Amino acid sequence: MPVNLRRAYLQPQQGYLGDAHTVKVFGAAAIPILTTDLVTGNQVALFRVPSQFVVTDWIGVIPNLDSGVGLTLSIGDLASSTRFLNASTLGRGGGALPALALNIGFMFITDTDILLTATAGSATPVAGSLQIFMRGFMGP
Repeated sequence: MPVNLRRAYLQPQQGYLGDAHTVKVFGAAAIPILTTDLVTGNQVALFRVPSQFVVTDWIGVIPNLDSGVGLTLSIGDLASSTRFLNASTLGRGGGALPALALNIGFMFITDTDILLTATAGSATPVAGSLQIFMRGFMGP
């Protein structure tokens, strides 16, 4: 259970789901990450994906969120906080998300929040805006 969970989106963004195999993209170009989000165990709900969404890839940029060297970040969901990114140091200097290597083809069976978790918090956090888009299609 997270120490603190903050939703960074205002409402579900799924829109019309269409038929099976309709391509969908979820995420946002500027998701605010606050310094209080960067405490060990805290989570931010970045966006929500609908039931039957199958992940194929993602793109995005994590800004420099740590003026020190302690921060590690994970991206996943409530069932597995490391489903897509596990204890990455990317938030220390910023940069593009690596190619999606974990769980390509994973299908969500319920509407699910995608969570950013401060796996190891920062002693010197810096607020910023994260950009992330997850691509996929609607399953059968």
